[in-house]
Amino acid sequence: MDNSGTNRDHKVPDALWAVLSGHRWHSTSLDGLQGIVESGAIEIRPGYNGFCKSLGAVSLFDFGPSAIDIDSLGHWTQWCGWKQASLARKNGIPRKRVGVWLRLRDDYSDDRLIDAAALYRIREKKAHMLTVIPGVEGGHREPLIVAQLDQIVVIPALRLCEFRVCWDAMPSAAAIEEVSGYIENLPAEPLSASERRFSGAG
Repeated sequence: MDNSGTNRDHKVPDALWAVLSGHRWHSTSLDGLQGIVESGAIEIRPGYNGFCKSLGAVSLFDFGPSAIDIDSLGHWTQWCGWKQASLARKNGIPRKRVGVWLRLRDDYSDDRLIDAAALYRIREKKAHMLTVIPGVEGGHREPLIVAQLDQIVVIPALRLCEFRVCWDAMPSAAAIEEVSGYIENLPAEPLSASERRFSGAG
């Protein structure tokens, strides 16, 4: 899958796609990264009714050979910070829209992995309406331990070209500090007028 089609529609920079393409990723927030480091694993997130969760799996973005570009209601760039910050911003907290992406080791192979094509086939068969990004979303049944992760990329939704590869190692306390510092130095993102009205903040 090249950097065209829906990626172009969502203005994905070539430099960012060069980092993400060909790999499998889990997208989270800074809080999520802290929880993953503390628990030692990516666990199935409570309170989120995605299709992977219904299978007892954590969600992964799979940009490997089975990925295909499908024009759908959602795009993977929503997990570059829009989704991570949405609840806080609805509650009147001007959280920065930043995604923290964790790369799964390329040499990791396990029967619990579900590639993008397989997840798409499973969902088609079940005709399920739960959230999925068709063509590029895969999964991993059961928690995924941090020892299988080897890179962290931080992606600000409003500035995709300013992504940063923060850590080329398994997530750790030192990685959290580096990611936190990068996010802290990004420009503030005040609530919009509609967000203030929705939250009752003004």
